[in-house]
Amino acid sequence: MPPPTPRPDSWGDSLRSEFERLLQLLVEESKHFYGDRLAGISAWLRKEREFAFDGDIDFIPTEQYSPDQGERALNDARFVVDVVGRLRDATSSGG
Repeated sequence: MPPPTPRPDSWGDSLRSEFERLLQLLVEESKHFYGDRLAGISAWLRKEREFAFDGDIDFIPTEQYSPDQGERALNDARFVVDVVGRLRDATSSGG
């Protein structure tokens, strides 16, 4: 028999009693999301940077990259700067 579904007025108590488990789940999901995303961004930007700066003589970046790819690179770089900045702030404030 499944456990009873909590009534709406008892959800707060249920969340409080399961808080540690919920927090652990959120931490694990965050590790995967941020870790996987940051690693993917790093690999993609590194590969594209090598082409853009050290590419072949026939490789002209302005002809090879679309505005969408430029926007992706800019958004990805902003995401990394934001995450690293928040990490820096959290570690420097002791939090």
